[in-house]
Amino acid sequence: MKRAPQAPPRSLRRPLLLIGMVALGFAAVAALLLSWDRWFPLPPEQQVEVVWTHGCPCARDWMETLRRDGFTVRDFDLLDLSSTRRHWQVPAAATGCHPGRFLGYVLDGHVPGALLRRLAKERPRAVALMQVRSADPQDPRFELLQQDGSRAAWP
Repeated sequence: MKRAPQAPPRSLRRPLLLIGMVALGFAAVAALLLSWDRWFPLPPEQQVEVVWTHGCPCARDWMETLRRDGFTVRDFDLLDLSSTRRHWQVPAAATGCHPGRFLGYVLDGHVPGALLRRLAKERPRAVALMQVRSADPQDPRFELLQQDGSRAAWP
């Protein structure tokens, strides 16, 4: 005849119950943190993705500027950007050292937060927003790159 399992001695019940409750609490907190983005998603208009290599001297400054402007930047420090460029379908004309992605647009250059907000509001038909070299570095210029490769100054 099988004997029923015996309950732990009375002196161990309280500590085991306490340990179980603490473990359950940690599990609940871990589950919430791991699913945070699903429960509390950020609006896409606040999310920017950036890929860069550790040797890029300017990517950190641009990402910090975007964060100060209220954007959430997901950045990926990679050894090689070529696979991400292919996956994101970065146009060949976009040759910057840290491509970004925002609302489906490819970003090339140091696109300021104000311009990203305008891009989100107007949603022009384009595949990329690119910074263009200008004579005055204090006055950056930008162009929209169309699917067919044509460019238009913007804004």
